[in-house]
Amino acid sequence: MSAIQKKSLDHADEIRDFDKGRIELVTVDGVMFGRCRFEPGWRWSSSLKSAVNTETCEAPHLCYHISGRLAYKMNDGTVAEFGPGDVSHVPPGHDAWVVGDEAAVVLDIAGGYNYARPYLPEVKKAGKKRAKPAPSGDAGVQALVDELEELDRVHKEKFDELDPEHLGIEVLQEKHQFAKKRHELVKKINLLSIEKTGEPYFSSYYASGGEE
Repeated sequence: MSAIQKKSLDHADEIRDFDKGRIELVTVDGVMFGRCRFEPGWRWSSSLKSAVNTETCEAPHLCYHISGRLAYKMNDGTVAEFGPGDVSHVPPGHDAWVVGDEAAVVLDIAGGYNYARPYLPEVKKAGKKRAKPAPSGDAGVQALVDELEELDRVHKEKFDELDPEHLGIEVLQEKHQFAKKRHELVKKINLLSIEKTGEPYFSSYYASGGEE
């Protein structure tokens, strides 16, 4: 039987600070809640772009806006602004910024897991060629890389044909689980590679956004 669960964002599971902002995260029954605070002058393209290594924000957001005002600009040029009491869904591929001189606070239940983390592109994003070959004779690293490629294949097959503007909460939660597993697997590969060779497996690949 399921039990009542209680957590507080005032005692978050994880806190990530970034330029002019912070996100406080808790996970309850598999759902990640993120309380984001963006200070006046915050803008995704100037505060987070260089840190996550993407041209625009690739996180989806499903938010309740608590205070302040946020504006979003999609890659197609569409602009929308939200304020207290508004509920918003913003698909991947956008810039965002604080409007006015009041900090913006939102509760996000879709975009927290990888927010303000370096973007981890698919192993085969640059084409059929891998980022670089596994260390010579290291079957352990190669097995993990193969597992990562299979995870990317399943994710692509399951989600690529879905309309990112109309994803239900169940699908968003499932995508979060994929993202969590992928992040942990990449970390495991790099740690094992450092142990075996002294170098992380993915460093040059991720630093260049998918092309060596």
